[in-house]
Amino acid sequence: MLIEERKASATPVYLQIKKQLREYIVRNKLEPDAPIPNVKQVAEMTGVSLRTADLAMMALVEDGVCYRRPKKGTFVAHNVFANMGQRRMVGINCHHSLQEMENNILEMTVYRGIAEKGQALKIVPFFITGSLDENIDFYRSSREMSLSGIILLSEVARDNTLDSLKAFPNVRFVLINYDIANFSDAPDNIVGIFNDDFAGGYQAAEYMINHGHREFAVFSYEVGDENYHHRIDGFLQALNDSGIRIHPELILNGGSPVGKTNKGLIEMGTELAKQALHCGRKFDAILCVNDYLASGAMEYCQSAGNGIAVIGYDNLNPELSQRLSFPTIAIDFCSMGRKAVEVLSGQIIPSQKIIRMAPRLIPR
Repeated sequence: MLIEERKASATPVYLQIKKQLREYIVRNKLEPDAPIPNVKQVAEMTGVSLRTADLAMMALVEDGVCYRRPKKGTFVAHNVFANMGQRRMVGINCHHSLQEMENNILEMTVYRGIAEKGQALKIVPFFITGSLDENIDFYRSSREMSLSGIILLSEVARDNTLDSLKAFPNVRFVLINYDIANFSDAPDNIVGIFNDDFAGGYQAAEYMINHGHREFAVFSYEVGDENYHHRIDGFLQALNDSGIRIHPELILNGGSPVGKTNKGLIEMGTELAKQALHCGRKFDAILCVNDYLASGAMEYCQSAGNGIAVIGYDNLNPELSQRLSFPTIAIDFCSMGRKAVEVLSGQIIPSQKIIRMAPRLIPR
């Protein structure tokens, strides 16, 4: 790069240098964490003293355009373009439009968190329609807008999306909720924000054990991620730690949920309860991987008057557990959305590839 200083100008030399460094960052669309010339290099390029060059660099830091690492150098800040007057954007890669999301409680709850934190940080969320490549190219080449990153919602991770993201090593992505196998092998520019499902499962089983239950059934069904597997692992670990063994016949799987509505999942819970009660094994409590299965199981057990207790998971639709008065594990999906924006804005820098959010027990 070429830096020139005009001694006849009324503008102090260090501010002239700062302005040219700033323009260099914008012109070359330098990514966050990219290094810029050090103090010695700037001084040599301009013929000024190290002190003057250092003042220019410090001015960039004070403006929020850059940050410094002791003995490492000066680097482009994560919110650099916002500090230069550009409108910051965060993309949402989702199967649904905002209007369609109104019928999906989970995604709508995550989006509410994205919108809340986006408003606080002056970052505008937008839905990606059409080609991911074209959207990324458009926003990254814009001088009026700056792409902070992209949030992956829904079941996009099940469509081999993560493999395709290797083509965008300089774009940051956040995958929310879908804890897929081998996520640790995903590219370094992808962060996962997942519920701590193992801890939630452990908490659910522990709660039931503390209420005197010693014989359990577990109800689940097939999904394309690891979320339910982690919940079941948590259930079983808590039982094992209390010296409780569960009969394999009472770990029941309803199969694929494809094509089933929420009502269909509730009916699946009812069928699993019938199946468990007819298998010949005693149990006094049911651990369910979500509230829909728990609702169907609870309705059946209440109608049968057998006194079997049920605990659910998710709390996406609080009315289910409230109406039938069963405890559940609540996931804070709204906080996941907020956390995703914090990561992409540079407000927080994750120390690990996966951020796990703690769920909360709702006793009844």
